[in-house]
Amino acid sequence: MFSWLMELEVDEADPTINLLFRNYLDVVDSISLLLKVGSGDTAIILLRSAFEIAMSILYILQEKTEERGLAYQLAHFKYIQKQNKKLDKGSDQYASFLDILKKDINARNIIEKIEIKDRKPVIDAIEQIIKQQINEEWLRIEQLKKSSGTKIEWFHLFDGPRNLKGLCEKLEHHALFDILYASWSLTSHGKASMNAHMPGGGIKRLRSPHDIKSIMTWTMNLTIEVYYKTLKNRIPNKTNNFGIWYHSVRSNYMDITDNNKKLLNRL
Repeated sequence: MFSWLMELEVDEADPTINLLFRNYLDVVDSISLLLKVGSGDTAIILLRSAFEIAMSILYILQEKTEERGLAYQLAHFKYIQKQNKKLDKGSDQYASFLDILKKDINARNIIEKIEIKDRKPVIDAIEQIIKQQINEEWLRIEQLKKSSGTKIEWFHLFDGPRNLKGLCEKLEHHALFDILYASWSLTSHGKASMNAHMPGGGIKRLRSPHDIKSIMTWTMNLTIEVYYKTLKNRIPNKTNNFGIWYHSVRSNYMDITDNNKKLLNRL
């Protein structure tokens, strides 16, 4: 499917969709490798990432695809630009960056050895990439957010949702965010250590198959939705191929999502 996307005539939003889709495939592939060795807890960290990537893809495809795709690109360039300015010896940010390094227990002794290359050409090149219309919208949102100190997200542009929760609600994934994403976030932020305490006083062993079924279920649910909606929006003439593929994996999918079946013999 990724090769089909790459064969399309490219419009300005396509790089965003294609690269997000590639990123999604890479993360899901990594989840499959972790599950094969029983590393469910670590796979949850990647499942959270897969969820965010999936929601980005679905939100861009929902409507205003070109504007949202460009907004995603712009946010990336803004981040890169910010990092480059920290390393630009002629910028105000550079002095602040050095102060931060001096306070760091690991970095303070290597400041003199750090070779800072001239970042000005990179900064100028990125300025040329940024689209004027999209940048004006960014600056408008920046002014609105300035008083609250809120970080700008790409989906804020063009009257978008206030946060990831609002984005998920626009996609009608209320429960996924409020219940599952919140739980996955605990693991991602290192706050789920107590979950290894098992009923009866035991401790869950490393590489435990305990959560594998749930992780596989939600990974497949997200993947099927991302596959189908991407095909339907970008390559509608290939939707029949999706039906053929889904039919070929349906029995495995039903086994995975059936609460009465065990998966250990499939791992």
